[in-house]
Amino acid sequence: MAIKVLDTAAAADGNLRRMFVKEARSLAQLSHANIVSVFDVGEVDNLPYIVMEHLAGGSLKGRIERTGPLKAGDAVRIAVEVANGLAFAHSKGIIHADLKPSNILFDANDHAKIADFGIARTPKEDAATPELYATAMYVAPERVEGKQASVQSDVYGLGLVLYEALVGKPPFTSTNAGVLMRDHVVRMPVPPSHLRPSLPKELDTIVLKALAKQPNLRYQKASDFAKALAAIENIDKELATTRITPVMTDPITDFVPTVDQSPVVALLSNYGQPIRRIFFAFMAALPVFALMVLASFGLITSLAAAGLVAIVAFAGQLGVALAIAWVIETVLIFLFVPGLAVLFALMGVWVWIRDVRSEQAIMAMAMPVTAPLGLAPAFILTAAAIDGLMGVITATWGATLTVIFAIAAGEQSLGPFVQTGFTLRQETLFGTLRAVDTKSALIGVLQGRGSSLGEVMNPETLVSQMAALVSRLVAADVAALATVIAWTIAGLTVWSVTRMLRTFFDTLLRRPTRWFSLYVAAQLVGAMSGAAILYLLFITWGPLDHAAGRPADNVLLVSAMVGVAFATALGVIIGATQRPEPEEEPAPSVAARRLPVR
Repeated sequence: MAIKVLDTAAAADGNLRRMFVKEARSLAQLSHANIVSVFDVGEVDNLPYIVMEHLAGGSLKGRIERTGPLKAGDAVRIAVEVANGLAFAHSKGIIHADLKPSNILFDANDHAKIADFGIARTPKEDAATPELYATAMYVAPERVEGKQASVQSDVYGLGLVLYEALVGKPPFTSTNAGVLMRDHVVRMPVPPSHLRPSLPKELDTIVLKALAKQPNLRYQKASDFAKALAAIENIDKELATTRITPVMTDPITDFVPTVDQSPVVALLSNYGQPIRRIFFAFMAALPVFALMVLASFGLITSLAAAGLVAIVAFAGQLGVALAIAWVIETVLIFLFVPGLAVLFALMGVWVWIRDVRSEQAIMAMAMPVTAPLGLAPAFILTAAAIDGLMGVITATWGATLTVIFAIAAGEQSLGPFVQTGFTLRQETLFGTLRAVDTKSALIGVLQGRGSSLGEVMNPETLVSQMAALVSRLVAADVAALATVIAWTIAGLTVWSVTRMLRTFFDTLLRRPTRWFSLYVAAQLVGAMSGAAILYLLFITWGPLDHAAGRPADNVLLVSAMVGVAFATALGVIIGATQRPEPEEEPAPSVAARRLPVR
């Protein structure tokens, strides 16, 4: 154990004494593997003291001074551990506000622990007297400007710590405290890889985002910072790679104005949620309705099944609605092609195991149904506009399902922007008679007439069905693959253009305020760019331009224009009604101050 005792002069100050004890009691509530433990708080000889965990591994500052820059993997591991500790403290309403390498200590197992949380103050106290007590070399820009400490201030501090661990020195150095504080406000840090070329560029992106001048441009939570770092693979090797998760929703993340910044966003946040629910409820129910009609179920029965899915989805249980829809669709596909139904069921299990977002799965599942209506561009562009890079994956997923369905149906074209490359139309595997026969056989089994099922489910018939499907997939022209590629390129265009516009606007304005008009403009330009690329690919790229059954150019153009309008409107509404994760009610915050101790 270690004992921290307040200096005699400081102990004579009643306010400092009271704040010291308040700090100790606050920190005693923080029981986390990456925060130094506090065991006791007391007073002896009129001097307050704190009994805390003794850590023999030294500090990060001492380690850097002894060995120089750390291995990238070690630096990232330490930063992730510190971020985890900060995230826990933040969930309790405690802000460190003076994070630096000397406050990062190590235990015997080399696990990082945060020390010296400073003196506890309520947000009201900090707002009333926003003096700067943090070390000038590690202070957040907003603290220099007299603003109170926040979660994003600690994210900035952790960014500074990681920077120093990677290159061996802070991004800003000077013997003049005033110069240091000015640098934090106006000077951009040199990317770490420019000082240490062996570092992966992925680290530059993460560190520089954490060190953004404006708090709203940084990671908004310490846990987000940790996830971004944990996503870098092979970090100590020459070729580092980044898992796709942290950039899934870029560039939408942090680009939508807040409720305080835009009355339109405030309006949509209050009243746009029903529109969002209606859309996804309708999309979840649409494939169910279409397959039931195709399988010759009555209109009332089809509407009832689709309505059940839609009601559950609109009630806010989108995941449950997706599961119900998936089961119904698996049974319906079984009526046509049992082997394909098994593959569809396995895909559902994969979606569940991978914890794919329900909205993305619903968008992909709706694409084969909406494509014949000419809405393929609408869904491609909307997916990319809403979910960024993950939306591109959704578009690719949807394109694959759409092309497979078109091939199984034997169609040359399944509406605008869907080509199979068949020279002649083939016999469909989704024949109504086949579904009626299978349905009758199943009903017979339920009624005790099991012999009819064996006739319909003849193994030779099932094998021939799957062989026919595989044969069609293999024999399909390159146009089928080109369709999937074109959809993917269109989605990537939306994502890339919107990302570039976000960066341009952030650089141009250099302000934390988000303008709704710029958000709409970015969505519109991104959707128009994606639609233009998709249209040009289908009228100029040989495999698509010369594909049999391709719709006329003017039909493609109208479909693309409708897609732009649809994607812009829906992207804006859904993007603006995405609700943030619930934050815990903050307890009194802690603004770090430096006190003499002995």
